[in-house]
Amino acid sequence: MVLYFVVLNVVKISDFSSGFHKYQQEDAHEFLQCFLNRIENRCSDIVQQVFGVRLVSKLCCCNCGHYSKIYEPLIDVNLEIKDADSLHSVLESFTRVEKLDDP
Repeated sequence: MVLYFVVLNVVKISDFSSGFHKYQQEDAHEFLQCFLNRIENRCSDIVQQVFGVRLVSKLCCCNCGHYSKIYEPLIDVNLEIKDADSLHSVLESFTRVEKLDDP
């Protein structure tokens, strides 16, 4: 494994994103995404090695039984946390089997 050292020349917070402004509260998740994007622009391998995973979507046709898997690269997961009482219930909801109706 080759370890890269990335030097980010950041003088102002707006260097990460034009959406960041001095003396305003910014979302930590948004800041992390901007930070990782900046590093990834310089050397994508290290971001993928440390944070990258693949999300697997499994699809099965209820009519014919055809089965397929779709692999998607993923750095972070956005989960809807409405009416959730624990991390376990949020992850369970995210991975729940869904039946898709024909249009």
